[in-house]
Amino acid sequence: MADWIDFLCGELIRVEKQAKGIPQLVEYGMASRLLCLIFGYEWYEQRIKFRSEDPDEWMLNGADAWLAAHPVENDVRRIVHTHRVIRLANALFTVAGVEGFDALRDRFLHRATKPCFIEAEIASTSSATVFRLKS
Repeated sequence: MADWIDFLCGELIRVEKQAKGIPQLVEYGMASRLLCLIFGYEWYEQRIKFRSEDPDEWMLNGADAWLAAHPVENDVRRIVHTHRVIRLANALFTVAGVEGFDALRDRFLHRATKPCFIEAEIASTSSATVFRLKS
């Protein structure tokens, strides 16, 4: 995990510059980089990066062309996508040092995103609660 932190600290400067210091974009950029680091670029391309074909139905990572071809009323899919990317990165960062993290990571690589996402959030909440009880 120390390697992750070193990498992310180095990336923070680039992300802040790219996002022109807009906090929400910096948060999204850093979350995306963490997920890419945890799962690898191929997973990131399929689940996080905006795609014109076959976006992940839970992460809603459709590119502008895909969104335009699949319109919905009151479209908030970009907001939902951003929120889920940040939530997932936060959950995984919380449980990164916990026993069983590798098994959770592997489930993400081989299963649908939604149930794994929910499992990560539950694990994160449980981990935080257990930590507070033991302190």
